[in-house]
Amino acid sequence: MKLTVVFTLLAISLFSINSQARTLQSLAQLSNALLVLAEQATPTAGSKTCKLSSQQISEKSQTLHMLIDEKSQALIEGDFKILAQRADTCDKDCTCDIYAYALEKRERPIQTIADKATKTQMEDRQKCMAAIKNVCAQIKALK
Repeated sequence: MKLTVVFTLLAISLFSINSQARTLQSLAQLSNALLVLAEQATPTAGSKTCKLSSQQISEKSQTLHMLIDEKSQALIEGDFKILAQRADTCDKDCTCDIYAYALEKRERPIQTIADKATKTQMEDRQKCMAAIKNVCAQIKALK
């Protein structure tokens, strides 16, 4: 009985640590990858990547949106400084749109990030997704 309680508490704490360990950057990269997968899952696109159905992609997107909202609410002053420093490079890893979203949500917008977010094209997103290691495993791990 006591052993079951210990394992349950351990599992809960590991889940909490894992979700807290994700950075806004890693969540933004997964968001970008899901946008690519959603585009590839359309009837005109043909092939599916990561062997996820449109329904599964939608469910993963909803989970990811919730994680991004949680992370956005948890941003502290140091995080805002880091995001400001990433304004020049966020277009390189397709994170500008999520950074802009998080900053807007906290009423701390950075115009450079917002401008870059609107200019990201699907071709850019595909290149960014290709650069993520184990992207399918990371997406499938979203719960």
